[in-house]
Amino acid sequence: MVLLFLSTLCPYSCRQPAFDLEAVKQYIGEANKRYGERTKGIPAFFAAAYTRDAWVMPAGVPKITGMDNIIAYFKAPGDAVPYSVTVRAEEVFGHEDNVIETGVYELTDAGGKCFEKGKFVVIWRKEDGLWKIHREIWTSDLTG
Repeated sequence: MVLLFLSTLCPYSCRQPAFDLEAVKQYIGEANKRYGERTKGIPAFFAAAYTRDAWVMPAGVPKITGMDNIIAYFKAPGDAVPYSVTVRAEEVFGHEDNVIETGVYELTDAGGKCFEKGKFVVIWRKEDGLWKIHREIWTSDLTG
């Protein structure tokens, strides 16, 4: 009898929290503020920011997979020239499994001059209870 009573409570007390897209948008906004930290090549940053099976897909090169390869890709430009990255989401939508973000980015040199800008698409996926970048692709708005 007690088991039957407890089983009737579970649908109310055992439910997962409702998906909150606004909270995810806020989380992504905060993550975008830290985007430039990837150029420092700190492994802990990447482990916290990317899923274990993430891909990054920059223009002009094959997709990059594997955490070590992703770290090496982002670290290399940061070693050559100091720069800042600004990322702004324009659209965020999805559900409890995947969230899609589209937006724009801009790279500026140490003097604040823009030398690269473009647009991107990121698929966010929840892993270990945190939203992480699962797929990332971007293209430049500047020509040759």
